[in-house]
Amino acid sequence: MLHPLPREGRRIGKLFANLLSKMGFGRSLILNAENDAGEVPIELACAFPGTEVLGLDLSDPLLELAQSSTEKAGLSDHLSM
Repeated sequence: MLHPLPREGRRIGKLFANLLSKMGFGRSLILNAENDAGEVPIELACAFPGTEVLGLDLSDPLLELAQSSTEKAGLSDHLSM
């Protein structure tokens, strides 16, 4: 799935998703704190479509950007910011 997010955050999200897969992560909940613009939780939601993902940040403007990115990626059904 393509989405307009910075490469570094996407790379980190893919790295986390790979590590979770290797550890045998199943369907559950992923909580990502300090998610900035939402790159990491979006990659995790893409990698684990049956999992609820929650992204948190203390910055309202970053949360708004992350929510917009979530909607553009079509992941609002299992990713909340």
